[in-house]
Amino acid sequence: MSSSGGRLPAEPQIAGTPLYLAPEILDGHPASAASDLYSVGVLLYFLVTGDYPVRGRTMADVRQAHARGERVPLSMTGRELPQPFVDVVDETVKQTGAANTIVNRGQKLFAFNTDVYGTHQALRKAFEAGIHRATLLGTGGAARAAALVLKERECAVTVLARDPRKAERFAGEFGFASDALNQAGRYKGDLLINATSVGMFPATDECPVPTDALNYHYVFDMVYNPLETRLLREAQRESVVISGVEMFVAQAARQFELWTGHQAPTELMRDIVLRQLAS
Repeated sequence: MSSSGGRLPAEPQIAGTPLYLAPEILDGHPASAASDLYSVGVLLYFLVTGDYPVRGRTMADVRQAHARGERVPLSMTGRELPQPFVDVVDETVKQTGAANTIVNRGQKLFAFNTDVYGTHQALRKAFEAGIHRATLLGTGGAARAAALVLKERECAVTVLARDPRKAERFAGEFGFASDALNQAGRYKGDLLINATSVGMFPATDECPVPTDALNYHYVFDMVYNPLETRLLREAQRESVVISGVEMFVAQAARQFELWTGHQAPTELMRDIVLRQLAS
């Protein structure tokens, strides 16, 4: 990603591995304790997932991804934070087997899964209308949050994944049915949830299932960047679509409240997210 001596054409000199660097360093600002902490966070993310939260093939790609807030959440990678990393796990973590939020309270680390709350909020109106049969795509941390919410609502659920054995193991934990993702056309129902990263920037032309498999009243895509994924574009012709922004903002508001003890400015947070993603 860089030329000899760590210098890029028409770029300030940057010392370090680009995918580990905080955005302000990539913009030529001096290092700080905050930028060092960012790099440690990237390292921990890589140790858990084997990949990076901000991705790109060139310096320009990485800088653009930072500017647009294009980060892959841990819950969308198919990896979960091992519980031995923390002292206390919330009930949401016990029930899903996945954590996405760590809170330091009195020198003890508490683990929470705010994706559960975010999923509840995103699907609130759909549940009020009535959801009985659902299809869930994916087996990662975000899928676990969706699975718990669907189980609590006593929905009949089929889990689809590229690896049918993984789908079967995952579904067995929640008492669901399972199948291979390439069998998506066989299923229909009230709700389809995409809990994979398919369609996320930069692969925005991808869709997790064929168009003729979108036989659902509601389609919820947990991907929030881009604002309108290909799945939502295809589904909105026949279905009510639910953007991943709803879940993203709701779970972030819950994180804010856990970290600060104050009520989150949810509408302000939503406005900021929408402006950033639309820019």
